[in-house]
Amino acid sequence: MKKSSNILFIKEVAERCGVSVPTVTRWLCQARNGHGRFPLPISEKNCKGRWLSSDIDNFLQSQSTPNIIPQNFSPVKQMKRERHDFDTHQAEIKRRLLAHAAGRKPKPQNKPDTEREKPCPDGVHSNLIKTGVKGLLIMSILLIQLFSSKPHVTGALHNTSFSNEPTEITETNAEAFFRNDHTTNCFKDGHCKGENFVYATAIPLDIDNSHSDNPDDWIHPDDIASKLKELGINHVIVPSRNHLLSKDGKDPRPKFHVYLPLSEPLYDSGIFVLLCEWCIRTFNADPKVKSKAQKMFGYGDNPNAFVKSWNRLVA
Repeated sequence: MKKSSNILFIKEVAERCGVSVPTVTRWLCQARNGHGRFPLPISEKNCKGRWLSSDIDNFLQSQSTPNIIPQNFSPVKQMKRERHDFDTHQAEIKRRLLAHAAGRKPKPQNKPDTEREKPCPDGVHSNLIKTGVKGLLIMSILLIQLFSSKPHVTGALHNTSFSNEPTEITETNAEAFFRNDHTTNCFKDGHCKGENFVYATAIPLDIDNSHSDNPDDWIHPDDIASKLKELGINHVIVPSRNHLLSKDGKDPRPKFHVYLPLSEPLYDSGIFVLLCEWCIRTFNADPKVKSKAQKMFGYGDNPNAFVKSWNRLVA
């Protein structure tokens, strides 16, 4: 059956609006949470929406910026340009991370010696922040997007069923969302498995303070928040199930999760693991939390619950 000319799929919507498909996806998530004026699709099947062309035209006309699309704008060329820039950026990040993992100092490409960056005094940490990782971690989206567990459960070790439609976390839904299990990754068919990794929206960290029983050595949420603010990295911090509660006969201590939103969906699972490893070393987090199939337990009924967030654009 021939498709009606009045119906647009997501790629056609992106071309009509002059943006990339991930941008349309973000607009749609915001609209579902009551933000923005982007129209909802008239129908959805297999997570693929269909819009009326008149709805998209009305949306474009409602934008405050006149002539949102220049007359000489070419959607195809623009998308190719965005894809090329994004792929180049991802390749440069991977090159630098692999060099650091091998113990080598990454050298900037296509630059004369006089323009190469000087090594930073604190090594991997500062050098990566000032180079490739800056584009992923610092230039992050306004609101973090995560994937909820389909059964609303807490601490379900063997649960592998997660939504493959991201939930945009806001101040109004954050407490309820983080109470249940969730993940930073989108999986094919919503089945949490390494080989089903599609893309990641954030880097997760688990700070459990298992490295010492001395309270003076413990890391507190405010310690991480101060460091991230200093670096200009957006973040969300929430407690884990055992935050300030006794576990395995040990004294209660701070136990919490940190989420660093990414500026673009990260489709390379190898880079995702490398970024997790770098963040683990930098912030002394649990070294086991770096799997392509990583899921995070909610804080459940913990009476010490809180949600701390910071965004450099609105701080």
